[in-house]
Amino acid sequence: MIRRRLALVLVVVAPIAGLLLRPLGVIGPSPRAAVPTFAALGEPTLPFVPKADFIDQSWFCGGVPVGDGLGGSVTVANPTEAPLQGRLTVFTDAEGVAPVERPFEVLARSTVAIELASLQPSGTYASALVELMGEGGFVEQAAESPWGRSASGCSNSTSTNWYFADNYTLNGTSEDLVITNPFPDDAILDFTFASNNGTRTPQALQGLDRKSTRLNSSHT
Repeated sequence: MIRRRLALVLVVVAPIAGLLLRPLGVIGPSPRAAVPTFAALGEPTLPFVPKADFIDQSWFCGGVPVGDGLGGSVTVANPTEAPLQGRLTVFTDAEGVAPVERPFEVLARSTVAIELASLQPSGTYASALVELMGEGGFVEQAAESPWGRSASGCSNSTSTNWYFADNYTLNGTSEDLVITNPFPDDAILDFTFASNNGTRTPQALQGLDRKSTRLNSSHT
């Protein structure tokens, strides 16, 4: 809110300052009024919209909390005229607990919602891989807590680089980053943190090789 107010003040003051500094007696065209703009955003787009024929599709859902009063689900939507077959794999951050798999079917023009904790109650977070046999499906995850519900679309691909805009860890609060590796080989993780004090690469967070890990950013 403070930055937005500063931006508006600068836009309004600049034309006035230019008018006051203009030499007396100089004849010329009056300056055009500036239109204040805080941000220019593009058209909203979905993470992925399937438009071609697919043999299968894979969707990766980042994770939902698991515990007393906490939970989440994965919803698969089928907008086509034929049933859609799929398989759900649920991962956990609990040490030594294997992923759980479950086949499912989504009828034509309908949805199926699956509670992740009902399949994988261990740990503090559960993430999911949804594999669809055929084309036309969409996948969304929802996290639930006593403070509300948050839904987001799942991704149709993995990545070697992930960026998080900010977090808040003051006054006893904490933020967790959940990194899920759905592949059979280990993933090597390197973390870099940027703040108004500069960039840090903690040695303890370089070269992590666990198949799934939970990072508490308040401890870094």
